[in-house]
Amino acid sequence: MFVIKLIRRLVRRVFHPGVFLRDRYRAFKSLLESDKEAHAVIAGLQELVYGKDAVSNEAVQGLYKSLRDAVGNMIECLLEMVPGSYLALPWSFKKIDDDIMRHMSGRLSPYHDFKDMMVFIDHLNLLDPSHHSFRPQGCRSMHDIIRFVHEKAIYEMFSTGTDIISGKIKGAKRLVSEHPVNLYLLDMDGGLCKGCEGLEEIDISMVCSIPMRALWQGIVYPDIKRSGQMPFDWRSFGEAVSAGGIASRDSPTFASYAAISADYMNISIKFGYHFVVVDALCGEDLDQNYIMFSFTGGGGDFRGRTLRVAFLAGVLNGLDFDVRTKKDVINARIDRLGRLEIEGRLDILGRLLAVTRLMDMDIKDEATVERWVAEFMAGRYDFRYDGPGGFQV
Repeated sequence: MFVIKLIRRLVRRVFHPGVFLRDRYRAFKSLLESDKEAHAVIAGLQELVYGKDAVSNEAVQGLYKSLRDAVGNMIECLLEMVPGSYLALPWSFKKIDDDIMRHMSGRLSPYHDFKDMMVFIDHLNLLDPSHHSFRPQGCRSMHDIIRFVHEKAIYEMFSTGTDIISGKIKGAKRLVSEHPVNLYLLDMDGGLCKGCEGLEEIDISMVCSIPMRALWQGIVYPDIKRSGQMPFDWRSFGEAVSAGGIASRDSPTFASYAAISADYMNISIKFGYHFVVVDALCGEDLDQNYIMFSFTGGGGDFRGRTLRVAFLAGVLNGLDFDVRTKKDVINARIDRLGRLEIEGRLDILGRLLAVTRLMDMDIKDEATVERWVAEFMAGRYDFRYDGPGGFQV
């Protein structure tokens, strides 16, 4: 049965990417619900076990069954999201479950001290997602599995854009705008407003996705000057790319894409030579909310690209993101914020994308980076380089 499910999922991923993405999103949302339930059950077990010297076997067993079901569903959802990956998870889950059942069995009294069993339930051993031990075989408790599955689920959703293949997704709609972003939107659940089902092109008023609207509000922020000391005609660039007969400048081949729902967004943006991914969940549960951001590449020289990354890092650090940079690549993440706070960060992130579009061609030194970070954080967005250490606004 498992092999049949795996084959079906792989077939959907390759031949029906739109269906696969919607299935992945539904699995992700189910996973988050089970994650919330699992944490609540662990809290109940902790209160029960640590609050008394001896507790009812029946009460502990009932709570543990709920935990086992919730964690089992999380694993099943992750395997559905990423068919063919994390296949060692069921084995790790079974091993931990066997250890817990062994501690629960053989109780001669209806009341017992279950503290020795909790090491297999609430202890968290997987602390650093970048450590080599952060893998299914490193899980030694149910809490470890919950942490691993949740972390990998967010990572896999962040990678959603790679599954949108050159505009061949049925139902993806082109966002019409005066701004030079050729963007297609795939609605997964409530991301687009009712009444646009039969349309191929829409405008932002037809988008209901909270995170998508917040990011777009920043991208088109009216006080951002989109001309600079080194002007660049993106439409001419598109014509140049298509001159070899590859595709027109409005072709889905070189487009940007967003998969959206009412409270979720994954957008992959192509701005000429650089590539941006923003993945965000913006709902009422702050424990599940997050933003992940990646930025790489550019049309300027290597120094210009690294200085732009330094500017991005300065702003994102100021916004309390966890930031990691390597050469001309930056990755950042923030989570556990309320809906309004996530919306606010996405708005500013949109402004940040707008002002940095050509910055790698215009920024020249570290002193300018520092000044421009300060200006951006103060809400002033018209940057022009004016010699070494110089600055104009």
